[in-house]
Amino acid sequence: MGYGLWHKTGWHRVYDPYIRRGTPTLCYPERMRGEARTEQSGAGRWSFWLSLFGGGVFSCMLALLSLVDRWESARGESIDTSGLATVFAFVILGSLLLTVVALVLGVVGTLQRRRRKLFALLGTTISAVVLLVASYGFLWDLVAEAARGLR
Repeated sequence: MGYGLWHKTGWHRVYDPYIRRGTPTLCYPERMRGEARTEQSGAGRWSFWLSLFGGGVFSCMLALLSLVDRWESARGESIDTSGLATVFAFVILGSLLLTVVALVLGVVGTLQRRRRKLFALLGTTISAVVLLVASYGFLWDLVAEAARGLR
C-alpha cells in the first residue's frame, strides 16, 4: 500500500504500511492518496443556475411592477384594479422560493467532500444577496408604513 510522490524524475510509488485503503489520514493530503476533487458538485451547479434564474426573475418583476405602477398612475388608474399586482406578487414569491431552494442547495454543495465548490459558493452568494435585497425592501416598506401611521 502506498501513495504517489512526485519527484523531478517522475512519479514514484512510496510504500507506507500504516495506511490502509479507504481510511483518511491527517498526514497526507488528498491529492497524494489519489482522491483529488474531480468535478463540480451537482447541487452546486443547480444552486448557481437556480439563483441566477430566481434573481433575474425577481429583479425583472420588480422593474415591471414599478413600470406598470407609474404608467397606470399617470393614466389615473390603480394597479390593484387590473389584477396585475396579484400576478406580479405570485411570480415574485415563486422566484423567492426558487432562491431559497438555491440557497439550500448551495450549502449542501459546499458541504460535499471531494467535489469542487466554485458553483456552490457562487450560488450561495447570489441567493443570499437576492434574499437580502428582498428582505431589505420588505423591511423598508414596513418602516415607511409605520412612519406614515405615526403622523
